Amino acid sequence: MKTRDLALTAIIAALYVAITLVLAPISFGMFQFRISEMLNVLMKYNKRYIIAMIIGVAIANLNSPIGIIDVFFGVVCAIVMGLVYQLVKNSYLATIINGIAVGILIGIMLHQFYGAPLILSMISVGVTQIITLFIGIVVFRELEKHEGLKNLLN
Repeated sequence: MKTRDLALTAIIAALYVAITLVLAPISFGMFQFRISEMLNVLMKYNKRYIIAMIIGVAIANLNSPIGIIDVFFGVVCAIVMGLVYQLVKNSYLATIINGIAVGILIGIMLHQFYGAPLILSMISVGVTQIITLFIGIVVFRELEKHEGLKNLLN
């Protein structure tokens, strides 16, 4: 891995952790709205961001009230999302698939470890995931319009 790629991977992972922890009250718990998830859209641009998101999620989720279990579920979600973003070319369709997948996986986790209502948890996480990912699409499409920033994405 080139130094530039390694640095970008570290920066994105650190940004994910920072946003998640600064907004910890809404990032963790029975009902969550994780703004940092918008960074997952970067996986559509370059495979290196899959590693960044896996690292960022793992580190951030170590701070979860359920710890290592949240690390496991979060890493699985990041891997699934990375695969979907690489295989599904339409960003909007990939986002919807990812929202559903994350809603199901994290909904199950919240049900098992917090006793949250299963269907409500799945819907809540899925909807908030789709919202944050759509925000990410808008943000990164705008950044693509600026030549210097476009080079960072690819």
